[in-house]
Amino acid sequence: MAGSNESANYVAGSLRRTWRNAGDPVNGASGTYAGVASPGDLLIDSSGMHVFINSNTMASPTWSMLRASGPVTSKGASAYLTAGEAGVVLTTADNLYLYLPTYVGNSGLNYVIKQTAAFTKGTVIYTLAAEATNLDGAAKKTCGARYDTLEVVCDGSAWNIIGKIGTWS
Repeated sequence: MAGSNESANYVAGSLRRTWRNAGDPVNGASGTYAGVASPGDLLIDSSGMHVFINSNTMASPTWSMLRASGPVTSKGASAYLTAGEAGVVLTTADNLYLYLPTYVGNSGLNYVIKQTAAFTKGTVIYTLAAEATNLDGAAKKTCGARYDTLEVVCDGSAWNIIGKIGTWS
């Protein structure tokens, strides 16, 4: 099996299979379980305890992290995110700048940001200028490819990266 030597398990009452892998899955034709995992199959990251779904083909899986809370918001232009947009944020254009709200008074706020548009420059996630080192010690994070995903949560004193797929610099 691509990615590990573990076998597939069937979920009772479902036509979907679940897979296990240590670490974040890799997307694409040579990625995790390429040629093995069907669209809709689930993958459990046994080291980070995240659940992913294959949202693409068996030949070239795209592993999307599953979340159970928050709305899905699409952004086609640079924007300041609001507390009401907490949840999943899909970028539908390239070369976007998204600004997280202040961490003050926003403990528990969570965003899962995914680059879905064709990629040349990507999406840059910023904190407010006055809070410039409060995104895991940095002022910004930039995605490295289409389908990169970053999950951040606020603890009331900073923004913390708690999950990612792909390369963020």
